[in-house]
Amino acid sequence: MATDGDGVVGFVGLDDLSLDMAASLLRAGYKVQAFEIDETLVDKFLKLGGTRSASLIEAGKEVAALIVLISHVDQINDVFFGQQGVLKGLQKGALIILRSTILPSYMQNLEKRLRDEDSMAHLIEAYVSRGFSEVLEGRTMITSSGRSEANAKAQPILSAMCEKLFTFEGEVCAGSKIKMVNELLEGIHLVAALEAISLCTQAGIHPWIVYDIVSNAAGNSW
Repeated sequence: MATDGDGVVGFVGLDDLSLDMAASLLRAGYKVQAFEIDETLVDKFLKLGGTRSASLIEAGKEVAALIVLISHVDQINDVFFGQQGVLKGLQKGALIILRSTILPSYMQNLEKRLRDEDSMAHLIEAYVSRGFSEVLEGRTMITSSGRSEANAKAQPILSAMCEKLFTFEGEVCAGSKIKMVNELLEGIHLVAALEAISLCTQAGIHPWIVYDIVSNAAGNSW
């Protein structure tokens, strides 16, 4: 369970997966606040028990960790380093967990810039993934990467949000690289599955019959 000293987690940017993560943190005893402009997402977040932040600065105040979901590089720069950016309110040495999909080279430069700032923030990259079956069952996997001190700070928070946690110490952009490999395989499997469905249909066999058999055979990628 979270304690009063380390029990506040902030979000910048929400999506459906973020809402699930926020719900998990609330169940674990954390206080959760978020800055988001989409009123529909905000309403869902408030119903979970979260608190809305009126600005980026407010979102970063008094948090042990700030989870950021912004994908455009220019927006990320504004979120962190703008005149009204989160660093203006972030406490020294706070943890930033970045869920954004960006180039590994930019991730490395961002980490260096954050460490050079007065905030001395710790950066963790968190690649959050789950397949269709995991969505239905409410299970999530997180792959995190960053320096050892940052990983140590992030471990209890990330563990509260997922069923499986894989941690890489050292290079902060390892998660992005793993994501590229994973999504390459996802694409390959999708194309292969569609070709297989087309083939069995042309052969006069119902796809569900083939699915039931192949799912229990070597064709299920071992």
